[in-house]
Amino acid sequence: MYLKNITGDTALSRICHSVRLGIFFFLTITAVGTTTAREPLLSPSEEAQAHPRIAGDHLGKQTLMRERQMVQVWDTVGERATWRNVYQKMKWTPAWGVDFYSFIDNTEFAGCKYQNDQTMTGVRVMPQVGVALNARQKHRTAAYRLMVGAAATERFGEDGEIYDVDPLAYFSATSGRSATSFYLGAFPRALLGEYSRALMQDSITYFRPVINGALLHMTADRYSHPYFDLFLDWTGMQSKERRETFMIGWQMGIAPTMRRREGLFFLRHSGTMYHFAKTLEPPANQFIHDNLTTVTQVGMDLSKSRRFESFNELSLSFGYSLEAEDDRGIGKWYLHNAVMGELKVDWNRIALHSTCYAGKGQMRYYAAHGNSLYWSDPAFRADFYDRTDLLVQCISKNYISLRADIVMHIFNSGVYMEQALILSANLGNIPTRRPRRNMDRPFWLTFTQRD
Repeated sequence: MYLKNITGDTALSRICHSVRLGIFFFLTITAVGTTTAREPLLSPSEEAQAHPRIAGDHLGKQTLMRERQMVQVWDTVGERATWRNVYQKMKWTPAWGVDFYSFIDNTEFAGCKYQNDQTMTGVRVMPQVGVALNARQKHRTAAYRLMVGAAATERFGEDGEIYDVDPLAYFSATSGRSATSFYLGAFPRALLGEYSRALMQDSITYFRPVINGALLHMTADRYSHPYFDLFLDWTGMQSKERRETFMIGWQMGIAPTMRRREGLFFLRHSGTMYHFAKTLEPPANQFIHDNLTTVTQVGMDLSKSRRFESFNELSLSFGYSLEAEDDRGIGKWYLHNAVMGELKVDWNRIALHSTCYAGKGQMRYYAAHGNSLYWSDPAFRADFYDRTDLLVQCISKNYISLRADIVMHIFNSGVYMEQALILSANLGNIPTRRPRRNMDRPFWLTFTQRD
């Protein structure tokens, strides 16, 4: 679990700093947009020569109307027509969003050597404001946003003091035709979507709600529905007391389409690489660590067939997990191999998810560095681990969700229980969570976003 104590003065300074960053980004993009709008284009005749299809008869009346509009703009302005006046419809609109998240997660791991017996509780409010530019060119659409805000988290029982404040200040660009999204700055972690707990444990979602870096998401809504994600999260700036750390993560695969009878099989590969460097003026016994973890899965989702179409998801997958880590003081890489199996049955408001892990335990240097080096669930240090989740959706509306989880953890040493209650709500006209992909959790576990 990642804990940080932030005083009130430090929280206020972080919010002021994020506002200054947002103003700087806004002025920069506005200046670039103004310069671009003044760039001239070709005359109507030159445009027709450069693109013969524009002057072709096969475009019919729409082509003639477009040419007449170009001539009118040419005559009215008295100079070359601009891209904005002729081709595009661009509109600046206010953008805002408020994300509310509250959790009570009680783990009963007394006597377990792989997990801590604890209760994680808290509430988080993440407001955002900014501007959005929606542009349309022919049949292509694009959306650009500049957002600033903050994610304020308070743990229950902290006597009213804010536990942590993470500033938000980021730029995003989304292309509607190719479903490509790009984020740069400090943006919500929920935009990543779902990653295996062998890569990121639950406390990352609870206590690290912001990514500082970049995210690229690409997908194609075709028969095979391929997708690709790549992100960089800079988690530690080097100082005399603090190590330099960052994480690179990716996820790619082929998912079944949303349409029925167009493919039942899916393939997914995801992974993370965490770099744990030295501090400034490090002692002689301090060395760099690298931790690489990957999970590759292949499976079948029967809910895409007509016979089982009443299920939100009915999937079975098998996979392979590989962890490679090194200590540069020793100069040797250690490989940990394991097989994984997953079963997901989601029907109506009830779901059953089961994950089984068998092989070599991970996290060789956990005793020395703990969660400072490893972001995976510590349960995967065991040679055998099975986790079964029973999920009940108590409230399922467009922008609010209340879910109750009962979890059973099985190790060679015994069986342990966990209970969780999670409330999520989001308002506004911007996406604050990754839109649902067919392989991810069903619709009642992930919000449908307006763009």
